[in-house]
Amino acid sequence: MRRWRVGQWWYFALLPVAGVDGLTWAMAPSGPSHAALGRLLLACGSASAALALGYYANAISDRAMDASAAKNPLLGQMLPTHWRLELAALGVASTGLGTVAGGLAAGSLALASCIAGLLYSLGPRLKRVVGLGSLWNLLYFLPLMGLSAGIDADPALAPQAFGFAGLLLSNQWLHEAADREEDRQGAVRTTVFVLGARRTA
Repeated sequence: MRRWRVGQWWYFALLPVAGVDGLTWAMAPSGPSHAALGRLLLACGSASAALALGYYANAISDRAMDASAAKNPLLGQMLPTHWRLELAALGVASTGLGTVAGGLAAGSLALASCIAGLLYSLGPRLKRVVGLGSLWNLLYFLPLMGLSAGIDADPALAPQAFGFAGLLLSNQWLHEAADREEDRQGAVRTTVFVLGARRTA
């Protein structure tokens, strides 16, 4: 759990809930069905596996440049023996749970999120590309909102996704500002590193 940095992302695992039409559930005489609640739980499990994969990959790639062991549990450590197998298992789990929860569309979204998380931190390590690293995070997190597709999906998800994208970018730039010195030493050219904190704000 510590290696997968669960404490840093558990709240994002609730993103599939944002894709559910709460009004439909509220108006139903008996509330949401047990089947719908079970599928939503699977969708959150799918999001959890995708998040664990992305944050674990980031811990692996940044273990030599991060300054805090509280942030990166792999700081200064040897790589776990079966880390590739762990990443693969998390990707399969996320895709499988997403497919069971919401069908092929949700499974594809889960797989897209996993791939985005790997490309961000490992090869080709897109976090090093100014601007693209910030925007790439959207491709990692936004698909998780759609994992509840087919579970009384909210038809007005687009405005919610747009609002979340703005909040996510703000959060990303705050993190980049906090990690500016570490990124400089690791030759990672983030948006904040290139533009400076004032112009990014």
